[in-house]
Amino acid sequence: MKQNLTSSLFTCMLVMMVASCDKKAEMLEKVSNVNVQAVAEDVYPLDGKEMSATILPKRQLAKSTLRILEYGVGEKVKVIDTVCDEYIEETKPFDLSNLKEGERVRSISNGELRITADPDFNDAYLIKLPKGPAGWWTHWNYSPYTESEYPTVLFCYNEAYGYNSISLAFDKPLKIFGFETAPNTTGQDYTIRVQYLADPTYRGAGLFEITQTASTPSGARLIALKTSASLVYVEINYNGSRENLRRFAIANIRYALRNQP
Repeated sequence: MKQNLTSSLFTCMLVMMVASCDKKAEMLEKVSNVNVQAVAEDVYPLDGKEMSATILPKRQLAKSTLRILEYGVGEKVKVIDTVCDEYIEETKPFDLSNLKEGERVRSISNGELRITADPDFNDAYLIKLPKGPAGWWTHWNYSPYTESEYPTVLFCYNEAYGYNSISLAFDKPLKIFGFETAPNTTGQDYTIRVQYLADPTYRGAGLFEITQTASTPSGARLIALKTSASLVYVEINYNGSRENLRRFAIANIRYALRNQP
C-alpha cells in the first residue's frame, strides 16, 4: 500500500513538473515572439508592407529651402539637392563595406573621417541594413534625386529623444557634406530639417538650416551643403509623431575635408 502511494505521488509530481516545464516553454516562446516583433518594428517600414508597392513612377520633386542662421551670415553657402557631376567630382563616398549588417554602432570610420552619432548623450546608433525583404526592401529613388536606386542604408536609431532625430559629429572639419534620406514609414511625405552647427556639440551656434521633404518608396532625397564655413556637427530632424513615423534611414554619404592634403 505504501509502495503504491509513493509511486502515485511520484507520478503526480512528474506530471506537475512536465506541465510546469511545458508552461515555461510556452511562456518563453511567447516572450521570444514579442522580442522578434519589437526588433522588426525598429527596423522595417511599418506601413504598406505589400511588396507590390515597393516602387512608384518617377516624378518631379521640390527643391530644398535654405535658411542662413546667425553664425552663417557672411559665409558662402550652396545647397545641392540633386546628384550632379560637380558634387560627385568634389566629394568622396563614405565606404560602409566594413560594417556588419544588423549591428548597432555609435560611430563609423573609413580611415580618414569618423562620424559619431549623438556624442553628447551616447544613446543613438547607426545600423547597416541588408537589401531586400530582410532589410530595406523599398525603392530608394531615381536619378538625379539619389545616387543609386537600391543603396546600402544606415538605419538611424535614437533611444532618448524620440525616433525621429539624430545628430552626426565629424572628427575633422568639412567643406562639403551630403547624404540621402528616407522615412521608415511608407505612403506619406515628411518634412526634414537639417541644421549645421559651428561647434561639435548640440549647444553649438547655428550656421545654416535646410528644409526638405522625403517619402518612401521612391521619395528619398539628397541633402548636401557646400560652404566656406567648417562643418563639424549636423542635426537631422523629421517631423511626425512616434505613432506615424518609426525612425528613418540615410545612405550614400559623401564629403570633402576642409583642408585637403
